[in-house]
Amino acid sequence: MVTIGILLSPGFQMLCLSTSTIFEFANLLSGQSFYRVDLISEQGGLVPSSIGFSVETQAFKQRSYDTELVLGDNQLIEPTPALIPFLQDTLITSRRLASACTGSFLLAAAGLLDGRKATTHWFHAHTFREAFPKVKLEEDRIFTVDGKLWT
Repeated sequence: MVTIGILLSPGFQMLCLSTSTIFEFANLLSGQSFYRVDLISEQGGLVPSSIGFSVETQAFKQRSYDTELVLGDNQLIEPTPALIPFLQDTLITSRRLASACTGSFLLAAAGLLDGRKATTHWFHAHTFREAFPKVKLEEDRIFTVDGKLWT
C-alpha cells in the first residue's frame, strides 16, 4: 500500500486538499486499497481552512510516508521551529516530498529548495523570488520535479 501524508497548516486552502480525492477514486475503481491518505499537522486535532471549515488531523510525529504533500495557505505563514526538522527528515525518509500552491514557501523556508528548480502559485511568484533568491523559480510551470522534490 502506498502511503500519502498531507500536511495541513492553519489557513490551508480547501481546493488544494480536494485533489487528494484522486487516491480515493483510484481505490474505489480498482476495488483495492492501493493508497492510504493521512491528514497530518504539527499538533494533530482540528486545523482550520482558509474558508473556516476545520479538518481533523494526526500529529506528524515519527511517521514516514511514501509521499508527503505540503499544502499552501493564503497567509504565507512561516514554518514553526518543529516543522523545519520534520520537513528535512521527510526529504530523507520519503520517496518524494511535494508541495501544492504556496506550500513551496514552507519547503523553501526549511532550506530544502536552495539551488533546486521549484514553482509556486503565480500570484505569489514575485514574493517567493524575493524571499528565496537561492531557489531556481520557474514561475511559468504548473509543477516541477527536482529529484525527490516536487512543487
